[in-house]
Amino acid sequence: MSASTEVAEYGLKRQLSRLNILQITINSIIGTGWLFSAMNAASIAGPAALLAWFVAIAILVLIAFNHAELGAMFSVAGGSARFVHYSHGTLAGFGIGWMAWIYGAATAPIEVQGVLSYAEGYTHLNLFHVDGTLTALGYGVAISLLAVFVVLNLFALKALGRVHNAVTWWKVGTILLVIVAILFARFEPSNFHSHGFAPYGFHGVLAAVAIGGIVFAYTGFEQAVQLGAETKNPGRNIPFAALATSLGLGLIAAIVYIDSVVSPTGNGIAYVTSTARVTYGMGRNGYIPEVVTRVDKRGVPVIGVIISFVVGLLCLLPFPSWQSLLGFLTSATAMLWAGVPIALGSLRRSFPDAARPFRLRPAGLWAPLGFAAANLLVYWTGWETDWKVFVAIAIGYAVFFINRAFQQAEERPDLDFRSSWWVWVWILGTAAISYMGTFGQASHPSGLGYLSFPFWDTAVMVAFSLAVYYLAIRTRLPAEKARQYAPSDDELNLTPRAGAAGLG
Repeated sequence: MSASTEVAEYGLKRQLSRLNILQITINSIIGTGWLFSAMNAASIAGPAALLAWFVAIAILVLIAFNHAELGAMFSVAGGSARFVHYSHGTLAGFGIGWMAWIYGAATAPIEVQGVLSYAEGYTHLNLFHVDGTLTALGYGVAISLLAVFVVLNLFALKALGRVHNAVTWWKVGTILLVIVAILFARFEPSNFHSHGFAPYGFHGVLAAVAIGGIVFAYTGFEQAVQLGAETKNPGRNIPFAALATSLGLGLIAAIVYIDSVVSPTGNGIAYVTSTARVTYGMGRNGYIPEVVTRVDKRGVPVIGVIISFVVGLLCLLPFPSWQSLLGFLTSATAMLWAGVPIALGSLRRSFPDAARPFRLRPAGLWAPLGFAAANLLVYWTGWETDWKVFVAIAIGYAVFFINRAFQQAEERPDLDFRSSWWVWVWILGTAAISYMGTFGQASHPSGLGYLSFPFWDTAVMVAFSLAVYYLAIRTRLPAEKARQYAPSDDELNLTPRAGAAGLG
């Protein structure tokens, strides 16, 4: 099947244009992050939080270019949750897929929290307790809003694209208007040196990148990859959306108040959309029951949408709030991103002559740097957050093996243990470095502090990342096994191309 045909894998339909996929990606980026992160980052890094935005952009560009090649080459549902499955098999692929699922499923409820936080400021409906948790009325409104996200996602994706169209133009226009208004009405140069430009040093800048909401404000560029199976001309449109948004498209009072509802709402709708596709992709890989791969006549993975709603409700329990889940999501997202450079470097070797609509050059440099950058994000989040992510990974593997125990023998995918053991080295090593480090809240680091900042901790994490990267490349699946896991040659054009370079 050609990647440009109308029907993609198993009932999903290619109906999203370049503009549609770009607008969905922008919608995924512009949510509560831009509304809250400036304040949070400034409280962590002071005026030097400005530098944190540039650090985050550099990291995101590194990672986005890695996504662009694989997203164009493998235009499948839930793409970034599946690439490592193609390169390293079931056990390794599940861990990355689980992180993708957690990231997507928990983002919609965070956006709901953002909507209600701003709405409380001008409606005074008593939606929150003093400790920041939802009241009974707050729960009712939050559940209703999540239900609206779900109902919208039950429409055909082409119709949903029209919703994203309207919301995207509103968001971008509002941000531009706010920038102009602040520059001319409230710009205060003294804010950039009050109490010193960098009261917490560069340590505070890096902490702001991870736990101040800055990386979270940029997340969403990979949503073009998650919707690959439903994108027209994915070889052109997926790299365009991923790279355009990571390179800057993601960058008055009454209008801002309205936008405080519109931006998170559009973001929440987008993440329910993409999480349903990640759920679908995990079912296609055999990680969870195959029933989640069913789609209706409009090409909508209904069961995946419903699962997103149920998990969203669980995330609205009293323990999470926007701020408390922020660091967790950043760390989980970084671990998801870390899998993509591994897959890129491995699949360049497994399919050296395959046709690549977008070819990253030099991948031999971009991929290891992207992996190291993602691991640094995990480290900067701090041990007080990272340990929860590692527990979540353990829970995920428990779910995997429980599901496997109930599968028929012929339905159980191979574990591919030989190609997965780099994952255990990576997770345990990252946990150890985080525990021995100095990051967390700027004034209350959560690690033991054995690895001092800025030299030793950074040097150890980068060296460890490069070692794991090359270990993962060496333990990749044999080419024939990788070809069995990858989608069909006819669908994705994995046949050799004349003159194709190996590692480009």
